[in-house]
Formats: sequence, structure tokens, C-alpha cells
Amino acid sequence: MKLRHIEIFHAIRTTGSVSRAARLLNISQSAVSKTLGHAELQLGFKLFERVKGRLKLTPEAQSLAPEIEKMVHQLDHIRSLAANIHQHPAGSLKLGCLPSLGLHLIPQAVSLIRQRYPDINIEITTGHETELVRKLRSREINIAFTFKPDDYPDCSNVSIAKVNMVLAGPQRERATDTHEIDFRKLITYSAGDPVTRIIESMAVPHQFTNQVKVETYYVAAALAEYEDRLAIVDEFTARFVLQDKTRYVYFDPPITLDLVAIYREQGPASTLERQFIGGVRRLVRQGHTNGTVPL
Repeated sequence: MKLRHIEIFHAIRTTGSVSRAARLLNISQSAVSKTLGHAELQLGFKLFERVKGRLKLTPEAQSLAPEIEKMVHQLDHIRSLAANIHQHPAGSLKLGCLPSLGLHLIPQAVSLIRQRYPDINIEITTGHETELVRKLRSREINIAFTFKPDDYPDCSNVSIAKVNMVLAGPQRERATDTHEIDFRKLITYSAGDPVTRIIESMAVPHQFTNQVKVETYYVAAALAEYEDRLAIVDEFTARFVLQDKTRYVYFDPPITLDLVAIYREQGPASTLERQFIGGVRRLVRQGHTNGTVPL
């Protein structure tokens, strides 16, 4: 018997008629009759006989009934479990992110999802892209959030949003054109950093010596605030680190980096992980719309 046969059998046994079984299952009477006939043909014997206007189990069906009822209860349990998983996904999130994203964006996304699912366990690791990918491969984390990653054959990524880069430094009253940057005062990063690639693309006509090099955007932003220097950082870092909001400006035309979620090739494994990625995406878009990431 197929699962549909079992559902029809249970509905007719419960209601005592084809018409009421059809209403219970929200299908047509003809569909009930056809499925019942197919089940009886497959089994080689009748399942019901009419007694005083109601359909009653045949002796053969009575022998099957206890086992069928067990299956019906198991199906009900599976449906209930699936609904519960959808509404209250249990388990854990093992997340990795760049240090700059760990200042505000990812913690805010964690807070939001824990409001909905307070019982989940969450682990957060910060690191640079190569370190995050290594931890993905060793299954220490399940998702990594980073900017514009390199290609990794055993990993996939999904784009979340374009994040604006800003110029941190002395007070400015308007957006900055890249030609206005004094590269002698620019704080730089390691060779593999995506901002380094931006700087290199802008600095082709210039010759400058790196006098200050750092590994994280928030250190660069802090140095730009305390010294007469410039730093290109993401807008989240600038908002969090720089107390004086006149100390950073956007570029005109805009310079952006793709914020992505990286995961192992098979993709996000759970509803919870997909929902978390969606939450990060909404927070970034809200920040673009409102001019800030809401607290």
C-alpha cells in the first residue's frame, strides 16, 4: 500500500463514508473512490463493505488495521515534527566573520535571531578570509562572512549586498573623489586584502611608500582618527569606531565591496543558517535605506 492508500483507508474508517472522507481530506469523492479502488486492486481483496449505510472494515482489512493505525500515528508525528522544526529550528550556528563585521553587524544579526529562537547555541569566530576558509574546510564553522572573496573550488558563496567604503581621516564636508586622496598619508593593508586591491587600482599613477600598514579596518579607522592620516574602511567600521561622524565621507562615485556568505560546497545545511543569512541581508539593506544600521 502507498501512503495515499493509507490516508484514504484511515479517512474512510474514521468517517464511515466516501463523501465525508473526501471532505476530511479536502479532495473530491471521485478521487477517494478511485484511490480506494486502486488500493483494493493492488491488495487483491476488498477493504470495506457497506453495512446499514456505513462503510465497515472487511475481515481482511481488520487484520491490517492495527498496523495501518501505527503508520498513521507515525505520519502525524512526522508532520508535527516538521512543523515544529520550521517554526522553532533547534541546533546551533557556527559563524565566522571578518573582525570589522564582528564589531556590530554580525552581533546584531545574532541578537535578532536569538529573539526568535532563544534556545539555539551560537559560536562566533573572527579572522581573516584565509583563516575563515580553513575553518570552513575543517568544519569548525558552517558559514563565513567576508568581503569579495577569492575563488575556492570546494566552497560556494552567496552575495548579500554591496557595502560602501568610506574615507576616514580629517574632517570633510562632502563626498571624496579618489583623485583627492593624498596617498602619502594612506594607511594600507596586507597584500591579500580586498581594500588593498582597491588602493592599487586607484594608485596606479602615484608612487607612494607604505609608512603605516595594519591588518584590520577598525585599527585603520582608529589611527585615522588619532593621527593626521587617511584610511579606506567599510561603512560599518566607520560608524562604530569613529565617534566624530564628520571624520569619514563616502566616495563619489561610490566605491563598494560585495559582502558575501561563504559555505562548503553542499550549501547552507539548515533552515536556521539560511534564515541567519537572510537576516544579515535585511540589516545591511536597512542600513543603506536609513543611513545607519538600526540599534
